[in-house]
Amino acid sequence: MQGVQKHQAEVILTMVNTKRARKWVAQALREKAPLTVADITLVVKHGTTSKRQATRMRRNTPTRNEVGNIVAKFPEFCKVGSIKVPGRWEGSYTVALWDIKD
Repeated sequence: MQGVQKHQAEVILTMVNTKRARKWVAQALREKAPLTVADITLVVKHGTTSKRQATRMRRNTPTRNEVGNIVAKFPEFCKVGSIKVPGRWEGSYTVALWDIKD
């Protein structure tokens, strides 16, 4: 019985964290849209897209994978285009740009 209660507590905690992360992602996109998932993650964590100019640093922020899942699964976010980003060593790849729906 305790295993079921522990699982329910984990599900509730995850839902609360997702609600908070959705709010932070929406706020970041309202302020600086359109952004890539990597840029959204930086804005949520540091308040800016540059690590050097960080004004505040939030704790327990979502990872890039979590941000990607949030913008892909929830209807208030939409993909508005894509940009080419240089690769780390050679070549380039395409990254989606995200915005908040009106």
